[in-house]
Parts: sequence; structure tokens; C-alpha cells
Amino acid sequence: KTGLPLPGSGGTGTLPPGPEQVGKIVNHDPQLDFYVINAGSDKGIKTGDKLTVYRENKAVGKIIIVRVQPTVSIAVLQKGFPRPSAPFKPGDKVMKIK
Repeated sequence: KTGLPLPGSGGTGTLPPGPEQVGKIVNHDPQLDFYVINAGSDKGIKTGDKLTVYRENKAVGKIIIVRVQPTVSIAVLQKGFPRPSAPFKPGDKVMKIK
């Protein structure tokens, strides 16, 4: 049974890529309610990117990028998703779903 493509692989024999870590939360501004991410345009981040925030390998919320610089980005909570019970913490992983 060699040479059979895996389901959803497009015939390449490998599964499609999963989430890719693009950075981490480094700060939260509680007054203006935005997050600073330690990744920017140097890592392919673009305004409008929708990212998932993970803590201890569990998805805890979603953010959207609103401003990008070469090495950092600013993000806000993505509308339409439940607000987390507490703000995301510095060190929470930011993942891009491919």
C-alpha cells in the first residue's frame, strides 16, 4: 500500500500544515485594550491577520492584527468570539492557522 496519498494531502503524501507559532504576547494595555506581539512584518505578519492565542497548548482566544512594524505588531480581540475571562498573558503563544 505504498504510494497512496493521505486524505486531504493533495496527493503529496503528507498532511496539510497545522498551526504555526508566529510569536508571543509581550504586553497588554488594559486602558486601550490592545496586545503587543513580538513578531511583525519581518515574520510575514500583515494588518488584518487573524491569529489564535494559545496557553498550555489550549486555544484561549482570537486576535486580529491592527498595526504592524518590522519586529512587533499590535492586536485587538477579534470581534464575534467570546471575550476571555482574563486578558491574555505575556508569554501566551500566537499561532497562525495555515
